[in-house]
Amino acid sequence: ETGPGAAAVASLGGHQSNAAPCLAALCHARKTPFFYICKPVPRWLRKTPAGNYARALALGAILVPLQAADYRRCIADEAWRTALLADVAEAHDVDGAVRWVPQGGACGDAEAGVAMLAEELSTDLADLGGARVVLPAGTGTTALFLARHLASSDVEVCAVPCAMRAPDLRRSMEKLDAATGGAGTFPTLLDAERPGEAPLRFGAPDERLLGMWKELAVAGLHVDLVYAPAAWDALLRDLERGGDARPTCYVHCGGIAGVATQLARYRHAGLVGDRDLE
Repeated sequence: ETGPGAAAVASLGGHQSNAAPCLAALCHARKTPFFYICKPVPRWLRKTPAGNYARALALGAILVPLQAADYRRCIADEAWRTALLADVAEAHDVDGAVRWVPQGGACGDAEAGVAMLAEELSTDLADLGGARVVLPAGTGTTALFLARHLASSDVEVCAVPCAMRAPDLRRSMEKLDAATGGAGTFPTLLDAERPGEAPLRFGAPDERLLGMWKELAVAGLHVDLVYAPAAWDALLRDLERGGDARPTCYVHCGGIAGVATQLARYRHAGLVGDRDLE
């Protein structure tokens, strides 16, 4: 829902964000303007739009590029952001309030949809007896609300930190929990870091992620190239340690549409050749 009196929707994130085309599609269906705040778009991407960036534009997303300092301020300073969006709305002849959706959908509006997912999982896993659900976590929004709505079942929710380190993810979820009723129920965090190895940089090409992605593809699992490989690496290491023999359900969070552009980044980094892109 865009909310009562909302004349437009706005959000913020990266150029290849999975959320951007999804929000753009919802706004397009409701004939509601969608403003997307991002950092300056690289010249090559402006010249040849691709991936989620191209999909969002095709669905009518209106980009609001900001320099790095203003981008950070837009996240941290609500009053400044509100004034910015009012100016943007006026410039595009939008008369009315602009509904703000935080990066990654990290707000209470996401809970209703995740509650539906929790109900489906509870039904599907009922006969397995004490299963666990594993999913990658960016802001932790889906994992938090899943844990909240599966708390009365025998299903445990486990999240793998992919976009930030575990302590930061925990703080992110605690903040969202406090803002949405303070249920105090959180997912278990699986260790995403390999001892003695450098931590993964979110979104950056990495041979470890590429290897896991290829291994999953051979097994018939077609997933994204950002979140899923990191999550599966942590999950498989957890299983290899023999720490948990319960039935495990992995929640696929999408992002396949961005694989082509991510592979192009791997090619630019010299980690894949042209034949790998075919």
